[in-house]
Parts: sequence; C-alpha cells; structure tokens
Amino acid sequence: WREEVESQGCAFVVTTMLRDAIGHTISQTKGMIKPNLTLDEFTSHLEPENYNQKGVFVTQLDYLLYNMGPRNEYNATREEKVKRAVELLQRHFDVLLLSDYGRFADIIHKITGWEPLKIKPANVFGGDLNYSYAELQK
Repeated sequence: WREEVESQGCAFVVTTMLRDAIGHTISQTKGMIKPNLTLDEFTSHLEPENYNQKGVFVTQLDYLLYNMGPRNEYNATREEKVKRAVELLQRHFDVLLLSDYGRFADIIHKITGWEPLKIKPANVFGGDLNYSYAELQK
C-alpha cells in the first residue's frame, strides 16, 4: 500500500496504539467472556501449557505475531516473540503509542489536518469484576 499511495504524491502514514497489557486483557474479559471469572481463571491463559491453544484470550503481542491463529505453535520464547514484534513494528509503522489516546489523537490531527471530534466512550462496562487491575499487576 505504501508504495502505491506514495507514488501518487500522497503521504502514507501507518499508525497504531497499543493498550497496556493488563488493561487490554481486562477489556477482553469484560467484552468477550463472562465478566465474573475468578482471578485464577482470568490468568490461566498466560500459563505455558495454554500458549498453543486458540482461545478467547489473545494478547496484543500474540495477535500481532499470529493474528487469530494458534498462539506460538513454534514455541518461541517470550524474548524471541518480543524481538520479532519490535522488528515488525519498526518496519511497518510510522507512529506507535502506548495507552495515550490524547497524544495519539493530537498526532493524527497534525498529520492529517483533520479537526478533532468528540468521541463518546463506546467500550464501557458497568458491571463488577472479581479481580482488580492492582491484583493483576502482582
């Protein structure tokens, strides 16, 4: 795409914003899975024996590397996966931010010249969870 767009005299800027890992996984639980999981059920997908299963949880790293397919079917170490992800992000993205929507929006507006729009929160969960962000940071 980049070559095609730039050959027409247009700028092609690839952007993405990743969420912090805990917030991302909590969001998946609230939006795609029953929200009343126990802390043990919530964290079980991170255990090595579950890495190769195609399940409901997909970390951002796994999605970047494997899309929706089985996770880590070649048994890459965490370090190898991170190294490959960094290579992909550096090669294919011009702007990458982590959990800073305001800054991300500012950059997009500067690049495109678009006027900022007020966006209503759409991914809001009003229920209760059986675990907290602080518990998952341990």
